[in-house]
Amino acid sequence: MQLVDRYKPTTIDAFAGVDRAKKILSAFVQKPYTSAWLLIGPSGLGKTTMAFAAAEAIGASTQVGGGVYHIPARKADLEAIDTIVGECRHRPMLGSKFNVVIIDEADRMTLPAQHALLSKLDSADPPTDTIWFFTANDTTSLEERFLSRCRKIQFSADGLLAPGAALLKKIWKAETKGKKDRPDEPDFELILRTAGFNVREALMLLETEILCPGSVCESEPAPEQSLRSSKGITTIGKGNGAGQVYTIGIDGMPADALQETVKALGVNLVADCCWKPQRAYRAAMGDAYEWAGDRLSGGRTRQGQREEGLKWLLGLVAAGKTVMMLYPTPEPGSCNRHHLIGKLMLERGVDLIHVFEEELILDSELRNSIKEDRAYKFKKWRLPKAVGA
Repeated sequence: MQLVDRYKPTTIDAFAGVDRAKKILSAFVQKPYTSAWLLIGPSGLGKTTMAFAAAEAIGASTQVGGGVYHIPARKADLEAIDTIVGECRHRPMLGSKFNVVIIDEADRMTLPAQHALLSKLDSADPPTDTIWFFTANDTTSLEERFLSRCRKIQFSADGLLAPGAALLKKIWKAETKGKKDRPDEPDFELILRTAGFNVREALMLLETEILCPGSVCESEPAPEQSLRSSKGITTIGKGNGAGQVYTIGIDGMPADALQETVKALGVNLVADCCWKPQRAYRAAMGDAYEWAGDRLSGGRTRQGQREEGLKWLLGLVAAGKTVMMLYPTPEPGSCNRHHLIGKLMLERGVDLIHVFEEELILDSELRNSIKEDRAYKFKKWRLPKAVGA
């Protein structure tokens, strides 16, 4: 059995990191009530697994008749919603009185499915004693009316380094115990960083490390080397002729505010990396706008498409262009633009610059700011300068 399945947490307290999510759900399962919850954050932090753990803590059972219903990604259409709601009109035969519905990647739900849920998530026509858990990487494609009916819990890698590395060490010891030629301990923090703080991916890397010690350290960076400076990274003020790449979270940002930021930073091209094009920004930016959500939206993009997007972005940087990448989530540490895109660009020699609350944050600084002794906070970081200063 693979490590991801063997060491899947079954209780809320067993998860590494995500302390705020654990605190909220631990309190909720003590006195559960009919409600809807949206678990938001990058892939690999255990959103779906924690929903199942919460269902278990409530007393619901995954056995037939136990009241737990799971709708996998892309299957939450109108027919599926109607079927589940019909089932939830009845009290479970096993376990507690609550039905628990878990819908993966709710941001891929069809609009008819979202509309069908509106009355089911409020007092209009809710199924009795039913708790809904939705998971999503971001909320760009979810309607405001749907979002307003959900209690939102943000999952992020904040403070994950120490507990994540401890978890990997514990698993490594258990898996190598009794081996004749027990290998030296690997760098568990390196494994977690290499996985972009995706716990699922880190477990797969650890599995490879157990099979072939040293395999993580031997991993070679991607072939695009032409942008590397003498210190390895293209960043602010290198003066090497290369352009720069900024990112910004635009949730709730007016188009004129984005225009001011773009002007202050001397941006040549606005690359909209949201899952769907943002019409207001397209109208405001004109020819300087290009939708790149099909290539650089983050976890939802296929690998081949992402590679094309990265090559396109690297070409712009090599040509001296300054690019602003738009993503929905304001905090870079809670978004795939840091956990995935930033990591891949660093491997190719380009350090993204995140714009957050009128401050500039190097992706490499963000990556190195996660310390064992404290949870990092955006406003306490060392920052190069303020936007427009």
